[in-house]
Amino acid sequence: ATEGVAEADGAGHNDDVLFYAMQSPSCPLAFIDYLLKETPGRGAFRNHNGDLPIHFVSRLREQDMIQYKCDDCREAKMNELKYFFHRESMAQRHVLCEHCLGASEAWNYAEIAPAQKVRETTKALLMLNNKQARQINSSGELPLAIALKAGQSWLKGGVKELIEAYPAALSMKDAESDLFPFQLAAAFHGDSFAANKTEQELSILNTTYELLLKWPMADKKL
Repeated sequence: ATEGVAEADGAGHNDDVLFYAMQSPSCPLAFIDYLLKETPGRGAFRNHNGDLPIHFVSRLREQDMIQYKCDDCREAKMNELKYFFHRESMAQRHVLCEHCLGASEAWNYAEIAPAQKVRETTKALLMLNNKQARQINSSGELPLAIALKAGQSWLKGGVKELIEAYPAALSMKDAESDLFPFQLAAAFHGDSFAANKTEQELSILNTTYELLLKWPMADKKL
């Protein structure tokens, strides 16, 4: 029933609701998971820019783990409680813990937990079809290159998952910059609004190092 759902943005583009769910910081991962499980064909929809969902999520800035609070009791002990997100809402306002969730309405709630939204969405898309990691967009860019240019890291972003799905991407230059993946990681200058600059710099170094480890011949390819 939701296969063709689309929403119009401010510019009048009618992209599938999955793109808006990925972009919205307040939209829980559970809703994205629900969309992909109910209608897995969404993973093959392109938006008005020619991006597949795997390209789109690779463009997003990685996020810290979101901790939800129950809308009824306002409890936030995520390590002790299970939380449930209303399937029909894209907002954070319909979150209930298992203590406040009534048995009669439990069928309409999807369980959520702390997660890196960008990374987990990347994993979910690749689980549907790991060949998406080798798909280029209308600009000839691979998801891995897009993710690295967006500053996604080894630990929080979808970089590791994209490489595991398509290792050959490590040896491919980016269509836009003509740089290899490890060079893209090293060239990222960071977020000027980052709260912890040192942590960000270490993340960039770690991602570059991990990419080089995965491709030992990098120094002989230059």
